[in-house]
Amino acid sequence: MAEEHERHPMADSGSDQYERTYLRNVYTTMAIALYNLGVEHEHLGSLSEALEYFRRSVATNKHHLGNDSHLGTLLSEGMRSVSQKLHKQMVIINAYGSNPSTVF
Repeated sequence: MAEEHERHPMADSGSDQYERTYLRNVYTTMAIALYNLGVEHEHLGSLSEALEYFRRSVATNKHHLGNDSHLGTLLSEGMRSVSQKLHKQMVIINAYGSNPSTVF
């Protein structure tokens, strides 16, 4: 009598699809976590640090999930927004020689 062996779920023909889906979820979560760190730094007024986390978020998304991701568009919008704020802050600092919060 032949012994029956229980097949491991990853041994199924759909295991490649399972692995791709799993990794997509991991990288999506990582991109969102980096984005959230950027949001926190933006809220704290640390725009340079916020921009770095937004850049890492966009890069993670682009590298692992592709350019056409809707998530990528949202992450890029956040990065652009902080980049514009940082640029405005630098213009004010250059014009007034101080922190923008002390000018107003």
